[in-house]
Parts: sequence; C-alpha cells; structure tokens
Amino acid sequence: MTRARRAGSRFCLLLLVWLGVFAFAGCRTSVFEPPAFVVRSKNPPEAPDHDLDGLSDSFENEIAERFRPVLHKHGADRQKGLYSIDLLLDGRADLRVERRETIFDPPMPGKRAGGGISFDKPEKPRILAVVARSKKWRLSAAPAGRPADLRKAGVETGMDAIRRDDGIGTVYCPFRWDYDSFRRSDLDPDEWLIDIDDALTFGCHAGAPEGRRPLYYHLYPEAGRLYLQYWYFFTMNDNRAESTNHVWHEGDWEHVAIELVESGGAYVPRSVDFYVHQCGFVRAAEDCWWSETPRTTYEGLKKGFDTRHTHLHIWLAANAHGSYNRYEPVYDLEVRAFFGTQLERWTDNLDYDPSGRDEYFPYDVLDNMGEAEERNGIVLPKGSSPSWIAFQGRFGEYWQSPFVATPSPGPLASREAFYSFHELKEGGRWGPRTRNHVLYRFILSWTPDRPDGD
Repeated sequence: MTRARRAGSRFCLLLLVWLGVFAFAGCRTSVFEPPAFVVRSKNPPEAPDHDLDGLSDSFENEIAERFRPVLHKHGADRQKGLYSIDLLLDGRADLRVERRETIFDPPMPGKRAGGGISFDKPEKPRILAVVARSKKWRLSAAPAGRPADLRKAGVETGMDAIRRDDGIGTVYCPFRWDYDSFRRSDLDPDEWLIDIDDALTFGCHAGAPEGRRPLYYHLYPEAGRLYLQYWYFFTMNDNRAESTNHVWHEGDWEHVAIELVESGGAYVPRSVDFYVHQCGFVRAAEDCWWSETPRTTYEGLKKGFDTRHTHLHIWLAANAHGSYNRYEPVYDLEVRAFFGTQLERWTDNLDYDPSGRDEYFPYDVLDNMGEAEERNGIVLPKGSSPSWIAFQGRFGEYWQSPFVATPSPGPLASREAFYSFHELKEGGRWGPRTRNHVLYRFILSWTPDRPDGD
C-alpha cells in the first residue's frame, strides 16, 4: 500500500472516530436533557433564618427545591397563569376597610322613686340603623419592596379601634368565620379587602410575566415531622360557566401539603394532603404520582415516590383550581330546596388525560412565604417575612349567590390550612358534609370526574 493510501486510510479512520464521538455526545445530550425551565429561589440562603422559624433558610430552600411539583392545567381553564402578590401590591389593587356600626334606640327617660330622673334600659334595644364607613388606599410597593401602604393602613384609617402604630390594622376575623387563624372569636367589626383591578380578573384572567411567576412554599416542623406546603395564587376563580348562579371570586389561593418523615438521614414524603376549597383528602405517598424532573410533561411519570422520583404532580380543577391527585373523584356542590328543586350546582372539572390535551401552570420563582405571629394583640410578619403574609382579609372581591358564599381568604385566614395536616372525615368542619338550613340543603360530596375531562 502506498504512503498516500495509508495516510488516506488513517484520515478516514480518524474521521469515523470523530463522527462517532459527536454522535455519542448528541445521544447523551438528548438523554440527559436539562429541565425545560430552571427555578430559582427568591429567598437565597444569605441570612441564616429570615423568618425566625428555627429552620435555616438554606435548609428550607433545599427541601422546597427537592419536591417542587408539576401543576397540570385543564384545557378549558381561562386563567393565563400563576400571579405574584408582589406584582399585585404594586399599583394593581386597592386596600379597602369597611366598618359596620349598629345604632340602637337610646334609653327612654323615666321617673325614679324619691325624685330625680332614671333611664329605663329595655332588654332588647331597638335597632335604628346600621351605618357603614369605609376607606381605601391605592397599594404601591415601598423602595425596599414591601407594600408600605399595607403596613400603614391601621394608622391612617382614623377609626379608633383599628388605629395601630406597628402594622396592618388587623382583621381579627377575616370574613365572619367562627374563629380567625389565632383562634379568637369574631369580635371585630372591620372587614379588610384587597380589591384587584378588573383588568387582571374579568379583563384577561392575567398571569404574571415569564420570570416573575412564583410558587410559594411554607415549611414548618410539628410533632417530630416536617410539613411542606406549596401555595399558588391566581387572579380569578371564574365558575360562571360551571355554576347555576354564575359564582366567581377574585384572588384564588389553593395549595397542597406534604408530610415529611426522616429516613436514613433524609426527609422523605409519607403522605400528601390535597386541599380542595377548604376540604380535601389525604393520600399515602405511594398512591401519588411523581417524576424525576419538574418538567411539564407526562414523560417519566410513575405512581409511588422513590429517591429518583421526587417531584409531585398535581391536577388543578378548571377555573376553580382545587388540587387533586390523579384519577381521584371530584368536589361536587349541590344546593336543593327541601321540596326537591335544585337551586345551585357546581362540580369541579379535571383533565387526567396524557394524550396531549393537558396544559400546565409553569413557574420560575420559589418564594418562601415566611411566618406570622401575634404581638400585643396584632398579627404581624415574623422576622423579615413579607408583610402580606400577616394579612387576614380577603384577597379580592367575590360574588355571593343567594345560596353559596365563595370568599377568597389569604393563606393565614385559617390556621387549619396554614399550620395543620389532618385526615378530613365525613361530618368534619373541613371535610365532606351535608348541612341543613331552614329552606334548603347544602350537600357536598365527591363524585366521578366528568367524561370530557378524560
């Protein structure tokens, strides 16, 4: 073989080797493709414990990153995406407070034995009028990023009972629940509301722009275990098409909670609490669906948690955004008159189908919600937690039909939601129940999913 021919053969061999290397590299690139998006933590571990909850920021971020979920969206959901509280409180909402005062009939003068004037006090004073006073502020972020007007509200109202020097002014009970999140009875007459601009709600069901879509998390220890909550906020819960009386409300908070136990020096999920409009159900981790990455796809999805499959999948109801495990029965609300007429009906609609109709709610910021505490009779953020976490009023206006109230509480409005994890039982305060009223029956149950969602 000539020298030229040998050189040509060596060149061809080298070319084949290089082509093989590139082909192998291309295969490895496709097999080990990075996630479709990278989530960054909004609260980096620079401070040791910014919310003073006894857990280091780096540990909280690590746990939140490890289990961050995939949020499945129904194709018929009008909501464009997750929204940001920081964006909302920066010129996109008003803060309102309303006080209702009852004016009674004054006591009638009478005669006292032995002379003089007395005042007879009737056992049941007659109500003359109910007067409502209100005030509102345009919310805007302070230079440091805190919603300053929220913190000054209690000072500026001019109403003695809610004039506070150090905080939010605070609602002792958000919207006439039996108790607030600190177990105090409903004694305060003031109702607070963050009124979201219509342009974000009915106008377009807005989502936050890419890069500012948060998934909020809350981690807390209790009885030797850790509980990790993921909270998601939407500008609108729009059930007008699904309900008889066109029910809707602005500002929709929903969430799940993961119970974590220590095993082999690491925390692993034991069970998951899927909250559905203040009701819900608990499922063992082996009965939930997990994937290796948080990519928005069914690829690699399997039933049961293991050390490789750590990212929980959650299916959200169309326009109502209740959180579900895969293939679960759905929330069904019915109101009937005692003579049988149906007055209201609303059933969540899910999409469990992996055939490509599923959409998703992507996010790109993990945001630690922090903690709140009560100091001197007022609820305030703990440490350097965001100031809005202490707000116990309504996040958004709502339409209350004659039979169904659909308020929009914040996360702290119910201590049962923010600091609890429990099996929800038939007849329980937060579980499926049948409630009888004088003129109608309020029936809440779990039914099979609608066929158009599969």
